[in-house]
Amino acid sequence: MQFHSFLKSLVFSGAALLDKHRPGWRSQINPNTVDVANAKKCPLGQLFGTSEEGYKRLGGDSRDFLINNGFAASSMGGKGYVENVKHLNALWWAFVVTPLAQKETVEA
Repeated sequence: MQFHSFLKSLVFSGAALLDKHRPGWRSQINPNTVDVANAKKCPLGQLFGTSEEGYKRLGGDSRDFLINNGFAASSMGGKGYVENVKHLNALWWAFVVTPLAQKETVEA
């Protein structure tokens, strides 16, 4: 459960960046198609065309930026890549759909 909280903190960080640089971003994302394993379907891809274009617009300079802000997955935390993709996709879905997701993320 601790690792799930860590992933939530990454999504919260990414969402905070989007709040700062792209107000109203939630209404521009289709939560049912979010896929952090796909450069065009991840939150940045849906907003900016590709994850690479998105991280450049947000001031990022590497894949680490994507991972550290919940926009992409890795095999971190002893979990497999596919498992982390599923968890991050679910977290982004909840964050976009459920207004309370942001509050719960802060408290987790």
